[in-house]
Amino acid sequence: MWMLLALLIFDPAAARQKLADPPARLQILAAFEDLSRGEVEAARAEGLAAPIVALVTAPTTPVAERILAVRALGRLGGEAAIQALAPLLSGPAGPEGTAVAREAAGALARLGAAEALAPALAASDPELRATAAGAGAAPAQLCARLSDAWPEVRIAAARGLAHHPDQAACLGPALSDRDPRVQAAAARAASAVKNPTLVAPLRALAGNAKAALDARAEAFVALGVLGDFEPAERALAAHLSQGGIEALAEAAIQALASRGNPADRDRVRAALASPTPVVRAAAARALALLGDQASIPAIRAQLQATPAQHRAVLQQALETLGEPSPEADPAAADPE
Repeated sequence: MWMLLALLIFDPAAARQKLADPPARLQILAAFEDLSRGEVEAARAEGLAAPIVALVTAPTTPVAERILAVRALGRLGGEAAIQALAPLLSGPAGPEGTAVAREAAGALARLGAAEALAPALAASDPELRATAAGAGAAPAQLCARLSDAWPEVRIAAARGLAHHPDQAACLGPALSDRDPRVQAAAARAASAVKNPTLVAPLRALAGNAKAALDARAEAFVALGVLGDFEPAERALAAHLSQGGIEALAEAAIQALASRGNPADRDRVRAALASPTPVVRAAAARALALLGDQASIPAIRAQLQATPAQHRAVLQQALETLGEPSPEADPAAADPE
């Protein structure tokens, strides 16, 4: 038992000694992944970054140790760590060099070192390009990555552009990308950058019946952020009158709740009468976030008509609004 406790207690001074001992080095490097925030701070105070940087940069360090050392630096951080990791992005060719470069890119991304990741945008390895793009490296080059042959890179580029509103106009073409995942990522980024030039392509995506539902839903939400609520109004009205697609109705509720004027609250309250439990739950959640006390009777009225997996959302909404929800009748059969 005492040996197990010794392994669970991180001692920075003992860790320094183990880093100098090849047989013990792998174990202590692997332990960095599970350190608490306080333990990481203690490791920094002990100056453990310096011997780990030495391991990363030494040409004779075995690959397994180098990878664990890279991960450890990704937790310790600091300028010395970034300077040690950056050259690994363009290391030797081959599987081992690629593995180390990918680990280094991931560590730099975790450290927020977007500038150091910029060279990886032009790497031959798509995983490196994706990591750099997702971190928002070299914003002037991110638009070009939206045309990358690899969809994962295009997705990451859209995600990275969410941090650079000045470059975000180029998200427009990505909203009609051949891969629906790229469309959805671009729509999410449009919500973040709030560029009005994206309204037209977002409308085209939202209204494209052949597009993937999650991408269309993200477009509805982004349009709401940009102040264009008419598509959401139409989608929710269509759902309530004709049984329209529930994923779009959910997104429409989210968009309308972001504006939250009296007319929108009425529309969201009306969604409590949706024949679809998931839409009723989305409406209750939105009304609770709006603090809409007037919706309490309508939410209570839907409790027993809503299946258990969605009923909990309605109960939580009532509690958020300061209205204790009644316990569901255990003898009542679960609807639907």
